[in-house]
Amino acid sequence: MRPFTILCLLASLGGGALPARGKGEEAKKPSLPPGTTPVEERLGKEAEKELLKIFQVVKNPEMERKLKAIVDKLAAVSPRPKVKYTVKIVVPKKGKKDDVNAFSLPGGRIFVTEGLLRMARSDHELAAVLAHEMMHNIHLHALQQLRAAKRAAQWGLLGAAGLSILTGGGDKVIHAIMTADLVITAILNEGYSQKFEAEADKGAIDLCLKAGYNPVGLVTFLERLVAMEEAHPKIEWGIYRTHPPTRERISLLIQELIARGIEINRRAVTKSLVASARKAKVDGREAGEVLLGREVVFKPVVPKGKEGPFERAKRYAKTINSLLLANLRAFELRKRLSPDGTGLIMARGRVLVEILPGDAKILGKTVKQLCEEAMRALKRAFIRERAQEMLFTDSK
Repeated sequence: MRPFTILCLLASLGGGALPARGKGEEAKKPSLPPGTTPVEERLGKEAEKELLKIFQVVKNPEMERKLKAIVDKLAAVSPRPKVKYTVKIVVPKKGKKDDVNAFSLPGGRIFVTEGLLRMARSDHELAAVLAHEMMHNIHLHALQQLRAAKRAAQWGLLGAAGLSILTGGGDKVIHAIMTADLVITAILNEGYSQKFEAEADKGAIDLCLKAGYNPVGLVTFLERLVAMEEAHPKIEWGIYRTHPPTRERISLLIQELIARGIEINRRAVTKSLVASARKAKVDGREAGEVLLGREVVFKPVVPKGKEGPFERAKRYAKTINSLLLANLRAFELRKRLSPDGTGLIMARGRVLVEILPGDAKILGKTVKQLCEEAMRALKRAFIRERAQEMLFTDSK
């Protein structure tokens, strides 16, 4: 068995003590120490040595500071608020360098791969992923999974070992854990149960909300992982093989968020739909272009007062984006003609796009036609976004 596989379970063991089981019912869980115990600290140092035989550290001071700040905010509202975390960015020494991974070792040692950092699109997503990993440790899922498997002899050993690690037990107990290779292999290969995944997801929601992060970031990150898995079914999940993302899991997570009254606004945590402006040419003259996603909404070609065509396009894109962040939907779009002949695309009482008679003349169309084209382009972009959401929201 690979040393790193053992260390992954040890990281979970370091998160807390497994409660003793009473006859016919669960005994109360012992209280968790607020900080790192001496044994956790020693074990973490040894575990890191083994881990760095497989991964290499990548220096990125700016990103390290960001990750450390996120973890510290989450830890401050967790059941163990005095644990001091360190965060390191790593890549595998062998195999694909885009491995998507995040994991922790005893003593507050957090490791995140470059592949995960490239995939995450916001601090909210990073925080949600880290919070989920922390909750597996807090809830002692590795040990609970072992008990559920009823591997009698090894279970008695590991149950006592988990308590000893947390409360500062001796090195003999740690050595005993290291010899339980077959049991540990069974846990990691079987992966976490749906119950444990749901529990970790719910706990991650709590941590994110308390720390000021949007838990919808966990939804969007997992949706992206599912899309990767379906596009590349042979993907190597690394640590994520123990709790791979599934459509059902995402659907349950969305239901939990809705039940708590949390709006599923993906745009607040990732750029799922963004308006942009770029320079363009129309019959050799300078123009602007407004896009929503990849849809061209409108091309301003004449100035409005001191505002040139490109400046107009930038203003329209800025207005659209401000409403997108407020969860604008397609049914809210309206079009109308003003008394001076200007075409207006509006939503929530705000003007998204102005189509001037001068624009229509140069583009060779009526203002009404251009308004209809803009509306169709906007709605196509919304439909494409909604189709992506439906892949997960309505799955069972």
